[in-house]
This record gives sequence, structure tokens and C-alpha cells, in this order.
Amino acid sequence: MEGLWSILNELDIASLICNHDFILLVETFTESVPVTLFPTHDIFVCPGIKVSDSVHGRLCGGIVLLVRKQISKYVERIAVELDNIIALKVSHVLLGEERDCVIIGVYLPPDNSKYYVETDIYNGVMMLEDCMLDIASRYGDLPMIIFGDLNARTASKNSLLSRDPIDEIYVFDKHDDEDAEDDLNLNERVSKDSVVNSFGRYLLNVCDEFRLSIVNGLKNLGFSGDFTYISQT
Repeated sequence: MEGLWSILNELDIASLICNHDFILLVETFTESVPVTLFPTHDIFVCPGIKVSDSVHGRLCGGIVLLVRKQISKYVERIAVELDNIIALKVSHVLLGEERDCVIIGVYLPPDNSKYYVETDIYNGVMMLEDCMLDIASRYGDLPMIIFGDLNARTASKNSLLSRDPIDEIYVFDKHDDEDAEDDLNLNERVSKDSVVNSFGRYLLNVCDEFRLSIVNGLKNLGFSGDFTYISQT
């Protein structure tokens, strides 16, 4: 976060943030954020944590969720007891819908992270699933939107919704066409990433469990399915 402070104006990041209602920053490696850093947004922080053998004592993970001040009165933070997850309940008044909505910002350390050494978790998506189950038990069947860095690679796969007739998906308008072939294609994804990893397979199961669809790469919405992260490995 200290580095971000120094380049906010240089890269015009401040203008980018001002143009969005919700912004999620992941791997912040910090415990707190100065309120002056993002004057147009309210700041929700889930601090990074120390793990064994961390390089130079650096914190692991950490996320910051920014909400534009003008709409923050419609947002309520949901208490969760899991690392690297921030959950907010967004009022139906803001959304113009009949029900409230839950948005969950999340960072899941990759499967080779030292973070998991001190836990009984072997797949980070399990943490997200636990969080979603807990929220559902407290707030009922509210629509959920998940975003962030899950380190889950799913290639062009999607949930079972892609093979079932769809009555309603929260991010879409109702689909009234009775043609089964059109139903089958509504949830079709395309991705330039051809790899499916263990996190991705578990995520697909979670999407089935909660009747969620992976939006990134959805042909129906015109997404190109480009890479969202590039590294040397």
C-alpha cells in the first residue's frame, strides 16, 4: 500500500478509482490503510497475516474493499471469521431489486502458499465455501456476487447452469426463450486459459451448490475471455 501511495497520481489510479463504486485490492500486505489515501471511498480492510518463514516478516495476503461514499449508506459489512475475505450486504434500494445482495471480495493464497501449512485446509476455495454457507444460514437465500483473486483456473468450464434450463440468473435479465438450445448456450464461456487446477475444480462445485455462474469469459455478455493474470510460471 505504501507503494500505491507514491504512484497514485503518476498512473492516474486515483481517477480510475473515482469512476467505480466498488474497488477490490488484493495482496495488500498491510494491516491498515490511511483514510486519506482514498478520499472518495469508504475503506473496508481485512489485514494481511503473518505466516511461518515469511520473507522478512512480510504479511501474507490482505485485502481492501473500497465503496464510494455516496452509496456507502446502502452497504452493511457482514462479520466473517475468515482471512482475506470481506463480505458486504448491499441494500435492494440501491440495486432497484426486490432483495438485498451479498458481495464477497476475496483473495485465496495459491495451493503452494505457506499460509496453508498452519491450517487443516488443503484447498483455499473451501474457505470461501464456508463463508458463503455461514452467510446463507444467517441471511437466507440472497443473491451473491463473488469477486477477487481466487487462484482458481477453470479454463472455459462453467457451472452446471450451462447445461440446465435457466429461469433466472441475478446478473442477467430473465430468459424467456423456450428454445432449449438457447438455454444451453446462455452460460457458455470462452477463455484463453486452457488449464483447470484443483482450486478451479472445487470452485465449479461451489458454483453448482449455490447456483452461481462464472461471468468472466461469458460469450452471452460479450466478454473475450482474456487472461486476467500473467506470470513467468
